[in-house]
Order: sequence, then C-alpha cells, then structure tokens
Amino acid sequence: MLKAIIIYHTCSGNTKLLAEKIKERLESLNIEIKIFQDTNFQEIDSIKKFDIIGLGSPTHYYHIAKIFKEFLQKINNFNLRDKKLIAFATGSAKSSPPKICNDIVKVMKQTGIQTIAKIGCVKKPTKDINSEIEGCISKEIFKI
Repeated sequence: MLKAIIIYHTCSGNTKLLAEKIKERLESLNIEIKIFQDTNFQEIDSIKKFDIIGLGSPTHYYHIAKIFKEFLQKINNFNLRDKKLIAFATGSAKSSPPKICNDIVKVMKQTGIQTIAKIGCVKKPTKDINSEIEGCISKEIFKI
C-alpha cells in the first residue's frame, strides 16, 4: 500500500481545507495518508518514508508563506528521487496559487522528487475543486 503525507501551512484555514480535500482524494484511491500542519510536524526525517508528499502554502505577498518556506528549506536537502510531489496553494488573486505551486516545485527540485500535481484555488475551496483534484490525482499516476 502506498503511503502519503500532506504538510501545509495555513492562516485563514483555506489551505487546510484544500489539504483535507486532497487527503479525501488520496483515501479514495486506498492510499494510507497522514496530514499535518507544518508547525505540528516534528519528525522531519520521517518524510523520507512516504511515497507521496503533499506540500501546501497560502500566498503571502505573492510568495510562499515565510514560515513554510523555512520548513521547505529543512527538507530540500533530502534525496526524494523515488517520491511524488503534490504541490498546492491558495491565494486571493487568480494568479497567486499557480505561482506558489511553481515556487514550491522549484524549492524541492534539488531533492529529485517528481511533481505529479499542482493544485490551487482562490480563497476558500469550493465543491468545484473536487473535480480538479480528481483530474490531477488519478490512480494511473500511481499505477494502482
């Protein structure tokens, strides 16, 4: 069974809601999943044990949240070559989430992790986001 971890930062709660929707999708594919807010995730080295790593941030002044970027810098030295990345983000402007997803991918690039999905939404996730998540995260990606 594949194992996934989702780690996110949130201020307003929107990124947490998006993380929970991604979690629901992974569970529907029978993937074992753990979810943490970055400030509650202490076992940094354990990230290497997971097959799928979801990393999400809200937009702060058109950048990754500073505290989350500091978290990413703690793990961007790891060898994650056989791992898959789901980058996700929220923001108040339509252009913000895609930029933040790309920034997360850039920070994680040196780990060798393979990006399989970039998911973003403006403000609070709505029901419409479910179909986007299903389209981005399919069982074919994992060869289940």
